Amino acid sequence: QQMAVATTLMKVGTPNYSVLAKLCMGIADQIEEGVTIMRSKAGLQMQKIDKTFFTLLTCQINMQRSFSSYFLARCLWDKDEYGVAIAMLNDARIGIKTRYTATSRGLPEIDPKSPLRSLLCDLDKARAHMDFVMRVWEKDNSTVYFERVPTSIPQGKKLAAGVNLMKAVSYSLEDNIEPLPLSVPGKLSSAVSPAGLQSLDPPPPPPYDALKKSDSDLARELQEKLNAGEDL
Repeated sequence: QQMAVATTLMKVGTPNYSVLAKLCMGIADQIEEGVTIMRSKAGLQMQKIDKTFFTLLTCQINMQRSFSSYFLARCLWDKDEYGVAIAMLNDARIGIKTRYTATSRGLPEIDPKSPLRSLLCDLDKARAHMDFVMRVWEKDNSTVYFERVPTSIPQGKKLAAGVNLMKAVSYSLEDNIEPLPLSVPGKLSSAVSPAGLQSLDPPPPPPYDALKKSDSDLARELQEKLNAGEDL
């Protein structure tokens, strides 16, 4: 689903910001649901996983929610709802900043020595872009539109739920399934084997009497072959 968002943004032209907002919200919901399932059903296994992995998941959840607010703000601006769009964009900017406490909004702090340090450059670019759009919108609103910017986003302008491209399907086994054999059968029955098909049994071993030759007998046979000029 993240690839679908990236592919849409790479296309020429103005994307459907409303759909992108719902897709990003759906991504955040999926990751959050996965973490909740892990905590409820695999608590002991979670303790063995590197903590950096869960820091990445927390970053992903908050980033996708921030991107959802950003795309929704772009959608509202295109609909001439300038004041609400500015408030929504400000909400996106708060969501992508580094949080000060574990309970506040924003991204967890990323250690410059952490494997997640590769995200820092992209995060800085995303923050700079949102700051630039905010400056442009505030200037246009203060000089052209003069719409009041609400201190809080109206409930009716928020997304009720995200969108998932693929729905989860519960896995179930069919009834009366014959077990799969773990070895090849020795012979194929005449009812299913084609005519002339030979048995799958390995060839029989050589007669026991042929293995009873002594070393002197083998040496004698070898000498006779050499005297006759035969290739060994």
